[in-house]
Amino acid sequence: MAGWGYSGGGVATSWAAEVQPRYAPELRVAGFAIGAPVQDLEAAIRTADGRSTVGLIPLGLASIGKDSPEFAAHVAPYLTPAGRDVVELARVSCTATTVGSTRFRRVADWLTAPIDELMADPVIRREVDLRERGSEIPTAPLYVLNGLLDEVSNGPAVDALVARYCAAGASITQVRDAVPDTPMGVHGMVALTGAGGAFAWLDRALTGDGPVQGPGCTVRTVTSSALEPEFASTLPDFATGLLGTMLGQRLGAGR
Repeated sequence: MAGWGYSGGGVATSWAAEVQPRYAPELRVAGFAIGAPVQDLEAAIRTADGRSTVGLIPLGLASIGKDSPEFAAHVAPYLTPAGRDVVELARVSCTATTVGSTRFRRVADWLTAPIDELMADPVIRREVDLRERGSEIPTAPLYVLNGLLDEVSNGPAVDALVARYCAAGASITQVRDAVPDTPMGVHGMVALTGAGGAFAWLDRALTGDGPVQGPGCTVRTVTSSALEPEFASTLPDFATGLLGTMLGQRLGAGR
């Protein structure tokens, strides 16, 4: 088996990679491909502000609030009426609905206090810090993809997570995408352009067709993952799968 996830899916996949050795050591894991795993929520609140991806912020608040009622109770006084509405929307809606309806909004419209004050609340700070990864080390090979200028998944925070894993003996291929920032951001762009490299790595991991990653870590910084050969070769299947998912088709239908 193997795992893949990007953004929120990258958070879940990185957690799975960390806990698998103790939670499900009987599984034969070929590897985990992890894209933009959002290691620093506070940085995301600041840099996604006013961007096309700002709707991922209330999604993060709603998700932690579901897991921790105490966190939700402490966040509530910091939310304006508009903030309460958007966090509730994120709580009951899919990601596309929340992000699509909040593009380019300002975080200040949702908060009654500055971000510094929100993050200084001891309960909020504690619950956010508890959800950072790095306390356990994955034993399966990892492929980690992130944009250097990603406005949601802070590049230095992901670099630090990878460095922590590597220092403890993990096996990692890290790809750092240096594509320039745009008004639409980097987060969604790298999700599309970087998927080819991740899927090609997963294919090698699952089939044994070529090397995946030996002991130690390999770090590559690329001008753009759209210039990598895997992008063109996997784009048709990726686009077809994405369209099918949006249309509600069963995955793998017709194969």
